[in-house]
Amino acid sequence: MRFEATGANRSIQLYVQQRDVFNPSGSRLLIWRLDYAFSLQQLGIGALDYGEWIEIDRLICDALVCWPKWEATGLRPALIAVNGGWHKGQWRKECYRTLSMAYPDALGRNAVLRSPVLSEEPTRRWSFLPPARQATVDEEIATRERFAAAKPEEVENLVFGLLPHRPHLQSGDDFPWEGAKGSLKREFGNFPLVFLDRFRDLCDNAVWQWKEARFCLCDRSSIKDHVKEICIQSPKRVRAHHLVSAGTAVSVHLVTAEETQDGKGYDHDMISYIFNDDPTLLNRSIWEQFEYQTEASSLTDRTTGQKIELREIISGSGKVTDECRAVFCYSDSDGEYLLVVTRESRKTSSAAGQWVLDHEASRSKNRQSGRQSIPDVRWHEIANFSRDAFLAWPETEIFGPSPSTLLEIGGCFQGRWEPQLRRRQYAHLRTVQSDPSVGGDRVKASALQPWNSIDPDVDVESTSSRVQAVLRKLSARRAETAKINRTRRAGWLRADGRAIFYLQDWQTLRAPPDGDAYQAPIFEYLDDDITLRLYPKGFDEYEMESLALMEVNPASTFYGEVEPLPAFSPIWHSQPRWRPTREIWRRLVTAMEAQIERTSGQLRIKGLYTAHGYDSAAARTVWLEQS
Repeated sequence: MRFEATGANRSIQLYVQQRDVFNPSGSRLLIWRLDYAFSLQQLGIGALDYGEWIEIDRLICDALVCWPKWEATGLRPALIAVNGGWHKGQWRKECYRTLSMAYPDALGRNAVLRSPVLSEEPTRRWSFLPPARQATVDEEIATRERFAAAKPEEVENLVFGLLPHRPHLQSGDDFPWEGAKGSLKREFGNFPLVFLDRFRDLCDNAVWQWKEARFCLCDRSSIKDHVKEICIQSPKRVRAHHLVSAGTAVSVHLVTAEETQDGKGYDHDMISYIFNDDPTLLNRSIWEQFEYQTEASSLTDRTTGQKIELREIISGSGKVTDECRAVFCYSDSDGEYLLVVTRESRKTSSAAGQWVLDHEASRSKNRQSGRQSIPDVRWHEIANFSRDAFLAWPETEIFGPSPSTLLEIGGCFQGRWEPQLRRRQYAHLRTVQSDPSVGGDRVKASALQPWNSIDPDVDVESTSSRVQAVLRKLSARRAETAKINRTRRAGWLRADGRAIFYLQDWQTLRAPPDGDAYQAPIFEYLDDDITLRLYPKGFDEYEMESLALMEVNPASTFYGEVEPLPAFSPIWHSQPRWRPTREIWRRLVTAMEAQIERTSGQLRIKGLYTAHGYDSAAARTVWLEQS
């Protein structure tokens, strides 16, 4: 895109590139990149004067962060990226900035008021000054005590008294600020534009003049040594939060860097990918357990031999702006099964389009191809592997970006085929787990039996002895149970009568940081082998990290394999968390998901087993679409 920026002294055409940023460790962002090097090259100019550039740069950056969604330019970007400009007193191509988007409409303003600061104050020249001399230990301790006892109005003079002993930045042309003294000595609030513009000048210019400095600070928390030497190095990256942009209307975040090499952390990763002009990294799975074959367009699990292969593109293309529909084929030693998948076009600037695994269409496709119907256990095995494989599918030229989310339509549920079933899972999964998973991977038919809400008139004698004890306890408090049942079912019973999932008790929680207290449920799962207790914060979201193993039946195959960890409190952050085996996890999740049969809302489960093991950060949302 070509924009024309017109300031007080100059009009210039600037080129802004819309680019979809590939990032294997994060979502695929839509970025608008303002490239000064390319823009000036088109004009035959090597560099702009600083005065011209600072006026044009503030104008174009403020405009771009406020630019609306429009037919000609499409979606608003997730970030504005800028390369090139004045940095450390010279024009440099290797200066990189990212600015978050602003939302002036949220304040009810249709117009944006721009700051007149640039025409009123000249730009400051900053310099770094090392300590004139090192303070003694006694002086440092005395300084600390003076600050601790100082009144607010005395702090400013104490700060100036520190400067001979501290490295600091100083403006050589410090202009007077009429009427400002005393009116801005506060830690929060709405500040005048002049003040906010000076803060922006600190981030853009002053901080970058800092040079590596070593000095001593008083540390009264240390028993051995009250004074510690510290070192502050020169910055390579500066992040400014809530930086004023476009006058009083909005604020944005600004990140400035001198280099784009890979590194740890969000800023490092984003900048290295945003300004990478090399071809994107294609055909690489995000999980090492999977091997992607480019020529065959197939993804194989090295440990199990299960494979998914792209068979046919039905419609669309691999462009991120296009929708693409294809037929994949799952295969293992027991046979093949066709899967119909649609990659939706980009609808937001924060991620590429979601993938939709349509089990309804897949079922019809297999029938049309003459394949026989498969039992529920087989379907669950295929669905579990396919879910993980598609979330790990790499970016490819033929099918386009990897998924931001995977939505599943239809499937086996509660012992029947349910077209209205929906499951959504995000691709933000960990790839390394410190503890190996325990238990088998095969789905057992007993774990897939339907669950029914507890009937007050249920035949207690038809259930197992362990379940009978719970039912009698619930019967004793039937009045309370009936009261709860007006809004929520108090419990669920497995069809064979050998497992129960019910509201065991209540706990009192308080919304952070100092919110009102509220009552949260405590659920208990019990079958022939184990007793589990779950401490969620509500009825619609279950976190496996709140799971406690209360008991293991000595007659169970789990006895000796897993150890009980009954003590749990949601406020004990240092307490070790118990990790369920895959089999135990599957039993509990089946009981949890059965609740959507009687509710109109969604249920979120955090802490999932995937192809690469247990993932405490992975989450899945399940619901029944209302017809």
